[in-house]
Amino acid sequence: MKNIFLLFLFSTSIILSAAAQWKQKAKESGFEKTIALVESNRFLIEVKRAFPLGGKSVDLFSNRGRITITDSIAKGFLPYFGRAFSAIPGEDGGISFDSKMRKKEVKVKDSKKKKHILYSFTVKGRNDTYQLFLDITSDSSCFVSVRSNRKSQIAYDGIIRPLPGETPEH
Repeated sequence: MKNIFLLFLFSTSIILSAAAQWKQKAKESGFEKTIALVESNRFLIEVKRAFPLGGKSVDLFSNRGRITITDSIAKGFLPYFGRAFSAIPGEDGGISFDSKMRKKEVKVKDSKKKKHILYSFTVKGRNDTYQLFLDITSDSSCFVSVRSNRKSQIAYDGIIRPLPGETPEH
């Protein structure tokens, strides 16, 4: 009976160890896929929640924002909730842009607790210039912070994925 119990404990520890290793490898594989997607410079970010400066968060059920990166062009519309320092009559009120990215930086942060990619760039809108800071994690979640010359800062929570019809290269 004692031998059966010891065999059971030994088997359980081997199974748990293998499961932990498999989980770690799957996590690293997911992060490598995310890095490949970001390095392809062809991805889409869909935001699901907005965090206005000094306000309550806003769920974006019907008016989700999107950012599309295609090579060196950033195109996007993000709903805006916050204070505008100056407004232009007839302006849509959101954050919108479709132009070449400038000052683009990509950094991979790899610590024991968290692996993530910091991706930042500046882009011109019709009547404003925006600085976007993306914090992308291995599970494809993305936190986007936007600074503007004419509006208070705002942040978004979303997900990064390949452009429709494309798959990331391994």
